[in-house]
Amino acid sequence: MRFFRPSMPEWTPVKIAVTGVLLIGLALVIQTIYPQSTRDFEAPTLRAGEFEFSNMKLAAYNGMRYSVREPRRSNRSGRSITGGVLIEGTIENTSDRELLLTTGYLGDEIIRSNPIGATLSITNNARLHRTEVEIKATTYSLTNDGVTGYFIKPNEQFNFKLLTSSLEIEAGETTELEIAWLILDPETLKRFSIFAIPNFERSGSSLVWWVESEIFWKRDLPVRR
Repeated sequence: MRFFRPSMPEWTPVKIAVTGVLLIGLALVIQTIYPQSTRDFEAPTLRAGEFEFSNMKLAAYNGMRYSVREPRRSNRSGRSITGGVLIEGTIENTSDRELLLTTGYLGDEIIRSNPIGATLSITNNARLHRTEVEIKATTYSLTNDGVTGYFIKPNEQFNFKLLTSSLEIEAGETTELEIAWLILDPETLKRFSIFAIPNFERSGSSLVWWVESEIFWKRDLPVRR
């Protein structure tokens, strides 16, 4: 009696490569179709030095990718498969003078004064997370000393975004963060930091598709002031 023995396909290098590409494509399709869920938080209005923060919302990601493209600087990016934080809110200058919300430094790296810009940290945790800043409704500026940022006049307010992929928010109904932001007084050239400590409370969840978990910001060339 003869038994039928099906012939096994011959796995050539070309077939292996094609199969690998198909599997990767299938994985990307599944990721695109299957969304992740962000944990959303809100914080009440608070004062920090010369500024007032209001309408603050926090989205805690379970995986984030971002990139920032800026002229005269190399592109910056971040990636995390477990974390990521995006904060949106309104900032108002409550002082009687124009101030600069710093974001970075384009001058000589040797004389760089750290930290320029904003950082995020969990209260009672010494680790600082470098944070990207975006403010759309005003001019992105550059001082003669090479400091970049956004000028904000007395009683003026702007909507802002803070972004970092390296910070992970633990599960819970509340989370307390510290926003440290270096400020420049253009008249006196004095630099000082403000520290805002918003207490965020859980407000719900949002679905984020895989393609939306990659955040891309593009800035124009800064205008010299």
